[in-house]
Amino acid sequence: MAERDAGARLLEAGSSHLYPGARLRVEAPSAGDCLVAFADGARAGGRLAALDAGGWRLDLGTYRTARGRAIGPKAWRLAAAEGGGLRVTARLD
Repeated sequence: MAERDAGARLLEAGSSHLYPGARLRVEAPSAGDCLVAFADGARAGGRLAALDAGGWRLDLGTYRTARGRAIGPKAWRLAAAEGGGLRVTARLD
């Protein structure tokens, strides 16, 4: 997904990668297609799903960082962050 789909939710990452503790800015999380915009300008398409136990699951597709490093698909558990947005709590495999 190179460009934002009309219905895709935009999540803005504060760094060039996701990791436990990383924060994502989003107005109001909702399930469905999303686009993650990384701090280095890279973008990756994904899907956000609500979890029964609370929080969110983010399935992120393959993307390249601005430096050209290939990052394979990954899944992440997210929770509401203090002060707004979402915070990565764990990598899911």
